[in-house]
Amino acid sequence: MISLKFRRYLVIAICLLCTAACYVFYKWMDFDANPIRHYLAYDYYFGSPLMSSSYSQVNVSSSVHTATEASSPSPQTVFSLGGKPVLVLFSARFDFQLGLIVLVGYFNNRLSKQPPRVTCRLSSLKSSTNLDARPWQQAVGYSMHEGHYMPYDGVLYFCPVVPTESSYLVEVNGVDVSNRASGKIKLPVHVAESSKPADKVAACITALRYLPSEESENQFIMRLVEFIEVNRLLGVEHFYFYNMSLPSKISAVMKHYIGIGWITVTPWSLAEGIDLDKDIHYYGQMVILNDCLYSARDRYRLLTFIDIDEMLVPTNSKGEAINLVKAAQLHSLDDRGGNCALGFRHGVFPPSPKQEKSGEIKMPTSLIGCKIVSLLRRRRIKSILPFTERSKLLVVARQIKEIGIHFVWNSWQSCQTKQLSPSSEGLLHHYRHWAAGEMIEDQSMKWLQRDIETALIGARDRLKHLFGIDLCA
Repeated sequence: MISLKFRRYLVIAICLLCTAACYVFYKWMDFDANPIRHYLAYDYYFGSPLMSSSYSQVNVSSSVHTATEASSPSPQTVFSLGGKPVLVLFSARFDFQLGLIVLVGYFNNRLSKQPPRVTCRLSSLKSSTNLDARPWQQAVGYSMHEGHYMPYDGVLYFCPVVPTESSYLVEVNGVDVSNRASGKIKLPVHVAESSKPADKVAACITALRYLPSEESENQFIMRLVEFIEVNRLLGVEHFYFYNMSLPSKISAVMKHYIGIGWITVTPWSLAEGIDLDKDIHYYGQMVILNDCLYSARDRYRLLTFIDIDEMLVPTNSKGEAINLVKAAQLHSLDDRGGNCALGFRHGVFPPSPKQEKSGEIKMPTSLIGCKIVSLLRRRRIKSILPFTERSKLLVVARQIKEIGIHFVWNSWQSCQTKQLSPSSEGLLHHYRHWAAGEMIEDQSMKWLQRDIETALIGARDRLKHLFGIDLCA
């Protein structure tokens, strides 16, 4: 005979087990938080998410790049409700690894709790073709993280069509999840020149704005030029900028760097009806970063996501700055699982007028007056923030499904972020004002001083000759 007390305990135990099972099931069904489920869902819809052995099956004419890359992406509203855009798409890019078209945009989470339903098909620019008769394909929507409770979240759509024409668009049909509204648009499809990314580093920079209330145009140009030139010495091959508002003088400098092949500049604006400050986090930062991820990953194996007052500085055992590509090799960044990212913790190098004016750091005559922060600021705040708090990453681009501002949100297969030791392996150098704190010496950039001086003397001479701009004035 089972006692009443025992039966009570048994009922409680069963209830607890059921509760635990429900919780596990809920977390399993939480699509955003479960990378394994992402992997399985992708595999169900499209086959293996890593298709490196299938490049030869994707036959896309290389002339497509010339035809489409000339026109920059721009936001297009698919449909609206009550005068507010519900779904806006910014770009369409064919991804060689995935073998499909990736659409990048944002949607109104107040009017649509889930990403609107999207179907897609190819549509040619040539009137002689009949692509518009092809059947519509269901795209898989994926809502980005870090919306910060604002009305618009970033969104990715994976559209299972392969372009075969030298000039083509993708036609997109969007439908509200409650069937209250719908709309169609056509987007140009951007395609990389090659299906095999170079074993090099590219940098993605979020929305670039010039604020005259904070600095002069020459000061901004000095910061921008130092950012490009010094990061090149640290191993960054190419830079992707998203331009919100730059005056003509700064734009001329950007065009110079475009001309020598070091940077790509994409105009960035939000769709009509969206408030820049109130509707979307930090001018659409997550949309920009993930657009850059899918833009660059067929060109460059390694990507970093930084601002123009930041530099990722990997170091060797002696504390000397080394190249980012070398750091990726040293810490075994892997294309097939394993380590897919290196995490650089946040170190602050605030202004130090006393040190900068003391003459303690000797500068060449031609650079006297230049505020070269990477050389002049060799003291930083002693305390370093924990990983994920303002930290930045170097990632294997094709491993990443969604990049976050400070960490990887989702990868295509299980992989890890290796957190670098700030004292012996690498640190994010952030040159900005900060609350007062104990300062310590940091000599990691000292070993690049001669190279930095040479690069900036060359840049100063070029800009003075081309535009009459003196970086050190």
